[in-house]
Amino acid sequence: MKSNDSTQRSDLVEVFSHMLGCEFISDLHAPSCHTQLERALENICPEDYTIWAWNDAVKYITGVGRAFQTQHEAYQCLSLFCAQAQADLVHW
Repeated sequence: MKSNDSTQRSDLVEVFSHMLGCEFISDLHAPSCHTQLERALENICPEDYTIWAWNDAVKYITGVGRAFQTQHEAYQCLSLFCAQAQADLVHW
């Protein structure tokens, strides 16, 4: 059972990478990917992945480790992070 949890944790980051067509998983760190990720999140059901998967994904993408209590909290955090990254890319 632990191996399934471990596999599922890494799978969410890989799912995002695949959805965005990233050549490398590390491409998820690029601010330009955050706009695409925000849209990709609309096609993800938070409950389809464990809280550990979400916590790992948020930490990997944002660089900040947090211990969310629910998948929805982590989903919202990642969504807000992407929205902020998108706003930061707009130059007025």
